[in-house]
Amino acid sequence: IDWGADIIHGNHPHWYQPIEWYNGKPIFYALGNTVFDQEWSRETKQGYLAKLYFSGKNLLKNKLEIIPVGIKDFGQAYLLEGEEKSRIVAEINTSR
Repeated sequence: IDWGADIIHGNHPHWYQPIEWYNGKPIFYALGNTVFDQEWSRETKQGYLAKLYFSGKNLLKNKLEIIPVGIKDFGQAYLLEGEEKSRIVAEINTSR
C-alpha cells in the first residue's frame, strides 16, 4: 500500500482472517474457503467473498460488502444467512 497498491489479498490458512484497513485501503490476509473438500471442521467449511466498489479506476475507501459463504457436500458453496452470517461479518470487521 505504501508503494501504491489499493488492495492487498493473501490466502493460505483455509480459515478466514480479519480485514485490516491501512491508510484507508483493505488488507485481506485470508478469505477462507469457497470450495474445499476437507470438511473436518467448521472453519474449513466457511469463507467469504469481498465485494469492493470503484468509481472508475479508484477504489471507494471503506466501501466493502462481506458475503459469507459455507461449504457443504464436499465442495458446494452456498450463502450463509442469519446468525452465522452476522457472526462472520463481525469477526472479519474487528479492525475496522
